Amino acid sequence: MRDWHSWNPGIKIHFKGPSRHRREGRTKSTTFFSVGGLREFVEYLDSTKEKLIASPIYVVNEKSEVPVEVALSYNTSYAENLVSYVNNINTHEGGTHVAGFRRALTRTFEIVMPINPVCSRKQKWK
Repeated sequence: MRDWHSWNPGIKIHFKGPSRHRREGRTKSTTFFSVGGLREFVEYLDSTKEKLIASPIYVVNEKSEVPVEVALSYNTSYAENLVSYVNNINTHEGGTHVAGFRRALTRTFEIVMPINPVCSRKQKWK
């Protein structure tokens, strides 16, 4: 549910129902509310890791009447955590949009890194 409310910033979702301990007669309630949307969700996913950049890179655009929203962050872990959605459905198996995103990101790094003065390595880039 946390991911769903991130695509719909400004909407408050409140759940209330019996807790797991029904014998005690208590109810449990949870409220999901996001102001920052996808950027906030990426910060949440990355909150327990050592960050390499202060805040997520966030891009919103539309091409051929198809809206695209991307937020990404880098940390010191070796594992990739790529989460993608199409029409509010988690595409956990990836797909052509994930392959296209990875290809575009790699291509961008290959273009930017050789000309970026921040890159201190004298490595020859493709």
